[in-house]
Amino acid sequence: MAPLIRAVENNKQKQANYQKLMTGYRTAIDKGFYAEAELIVYAFIEDRLRSLLFYVGATNTWNSQSLSDDVTAIVGQVSSLNNMETKIDVLRKLIKATRIQTVASPFATASANKFTKEQKTLLLATFKKIDKWRSFRNEIVHAIFNKDLDELTAKFRGHVEEGYALGRTLDSVMKRKKSSPISQ
Repeated sequence: MAPLIRAVENNKQKQANYQKLMTGYRTAIDKGFYAEAELIVYAFIEDRLRSLLFYVGATNTWNSQSLSDDVTAIVGQVSSLNNMETKIDVLRKLIKATRIQTVASPFATASANKFTKEQKTLLLATFKKIDKWRSFRNEIVHAIFNKDLDELTAKFRGHVEEGYALGRTLDSVMKRKKSSPISQ
């Protein structure tokens, strides 16, 4: 299916979008528009996961919907990379496979060296927190009319801010890897 909205053409446009969206996030939080803030946070986390997939060579392009052949050989076939759960599952399997070095291939060795042991541990812990965060978000999106709105209101801001912090954790791992040499 063709995209319904035109994609950005370069990193400069993407950076401008980030600035506008993060300003929108802060405004939404300040005004109590938590559903809008959550949409931005969800997209932010999705984008950082997609960047991680591209960075470790799991996809051939930043917007690819399929895995590279090397990664498919390690983690198995996936139908699509359109959801957060699949992206996390692929990254988790890659990290675990390269951590315990059960995979002997040039790709696995190169992939293992993309992140330090500490970063792998941080990513795995972050993925676990994102899973929990995503479950709460899914309850809201798929059943808001069947939830206690007073309880939701009491928890919503903290939930959204937690998601933002998780996205920032993923972003910080990416920024450190872009600015430092690859090490193990």
